[in-house]
Amino acid sequence: MASLTSLLVFVAEALVLLPVLLVATIVATIVQFLARGCRPRFPKWTLRFEIATALKRCITERYGESMTHEPAATRFRRVTEVLGNMAGRAACRSHGTHVEPEIANGLEHLWIKAAVTSAAGEKQRKTQRFVVLYYHGGGYVVYCPRYFIAYCNLLRASILDQLQAQFPNDSVELDVFIANYRKAPLHPFPIPADDAVLAYEFLVQHHKIAPNRILLAGDSAGGGLVMSTLLRLRDAGKSSIMPLAAMITCPYVDMSPENSDFVSPPHCGLSQNLMAAFRRALLKNPDDPASWRPHSAVHSDLRNLPPVFVQAADLDYIFNNATRLIAKAKADGVRNWEIDIHEGVPHVFTTSSPSVLPYALVGVQRISTFAVKHIHQSLTKL
Repeated sequence: MASLTSLLVFVAEALVLLPVLLVATIVATIVQFLARGCRPRFPKWTLRFEIATALKRCITERYGESMTHEPAATRFRRVTEVLGNMAGRAACRSHGTHVEPEIANGLEHLWIKAAVTSAAGEKQRKTQRFVVLYYHGGGYVVYCPRYFIAYCNLLRASILDQLQAQFPNDSVELDVFIANYRKAPLHPFPIPADDAVLAYEFLVQHHKIAPNRILLAGDSAGGGLVMSTLLRLRDAGKSSIMPLAAMITCPYVDMSPENSDFVSPPHCGLSQNLMAAFRRALLKNPDDPASWRPHSAVHSDLRNLPPVFVQAADLDYIFNNATRLIAKAKADGVRNWEIDIHEGVPHVFTTSSPSVLPYALVGVQRISTFAVKHIHQSLTKL
């Protein structure tokens, strides 16, 4: 009865109060923008991005708890699927790609591939196929693979552009595989991490893609899945099938309870309410180290893993996850990781549309530079 009452209250607010809150947030943001002399809050921002961030913050502060409950979580994912399909179709037209769904392990995953196959001349050059396996974010609760079609198109194009510019003699075919995984609250840990490993093994075992032709990538919770996949492969004695490298953006890799003196960054779409709700949805006992430690890469031994690129944003609610991860890697003697910190931008800024946040392209290009370096090094070893 209590859950039904909570759902009815959520629906009533969503239909009546939410539109009022959103309009008020937009108006307040524009007024503040005008009061600053038509300057965005931070130099790298735009008004559109400032409005989008303010709206996210408004929603997650008020409805963060409700968003992690069923059926609200499923409904939210359906909305992101519709939005993702709309943006994805435009991105595929722009980048000359198509989306190819594939069912594996009972889940729909998405391939992003070139719409036109390589010309005969390219085939004669023995084109080498690489795959970026992308784990999407969303706190292990919200979002779906289709929401990231546009972003993965952009990442793929950026990698190929840099390869062509820096190493024109490298003949590379690049596909992106956006992996799906079951979501909390219906499927708490360790289920998402289990599904992430199965997705990687599906590429290696079913598609026969050589591990040194696969790069893992992910944002937020997807970054956490990248790390858990690497750690599980190593700990299971499967180092022989480790991927070439990994790239993680604003990774969610520390699920320990927040310190009582933690101050929530005010200019990030993530809120304290939402992050606390994610932990409750994911962990059987959020306060028990035995519950959260196995799913927190910052508390793991990080030796004997492939090179990892860690991208962070200093306005991110979980900025300290990235810095702690790098600090732990250094303490473990790891020397082949890289960190890329961006000032004045919030959580997963790279996944924003460049039309809303042009600076997102800078973050994407940094990721691509790392990927290109390791792809080229792999080819020189042939």
